[in-house]
Amino acid sequence: MDSQITTRRLALQLALAIIPTILPVVQALAGDRSNVTDDGKKPMDELILALDLIGKSNCKDVANILRGYGPDLISFNLHLRNAGLRAQDAQVLAEAMRNTSQAQKLRSFSVSFNPNLTDFGIATLIASLPTTAIELGLVDCSMGDVGGAAILKWAQHAHAPSMICIEQNNISTNLRQKFTYLQNQRPGLTVII
Repeated sequence: MDSQITTRRLALQLALAIIPTILPVVQALAGDRSNVTDDGKKPMDELILALDLIGKSNCKDVANILRGYGPDLISFNLHLRNAGLRAQDAQVLAEAMRNTSQAQKLRSFSVSFNPNLTDFGIATLIASLPTTAIELGLVDCSMGDVGGAAILKWAQHAHAPSMICIEQNNISTNLRQKFTYLQNQRPGLTVII
């Protein structure tokens, strides 16, 4: 399993290193520069590549949607519900999110119904999310207090979160109370546990 993580990480790093070199050539040959930024990259290249590397059907579908976004993007949603994601996939996705120039425009993020993500995967993903996102869906991800605490920390620093759905997980009563307290302190925030 560790070798799969290392292989995917190396493939992503190699691809991210090669894209800036070959992308302008490919785009010039294709003649389409309508959604290319000044540095020659499309705004979602890193995220698209990561989704393609993960290889799950849902991920490829989302990658195809993201391919259509240009530099004038106002906001986007990243919904990977029931995609068969694992903790290793979360690492690839998180690294790409940190390297995606448009990540601050993420509005809604959902990886609900991916029970193989577990605490590690959720904590990894949450650490890469921009604080500008307003909706989180993490239902039934086999998450306990480690992942829940990462979400709580993110929510405490997020600009204006409006919805956090984390039901069907293994979150302790103590942490549930902390989410209830946060909800009471943040007008407009709904937390479903």
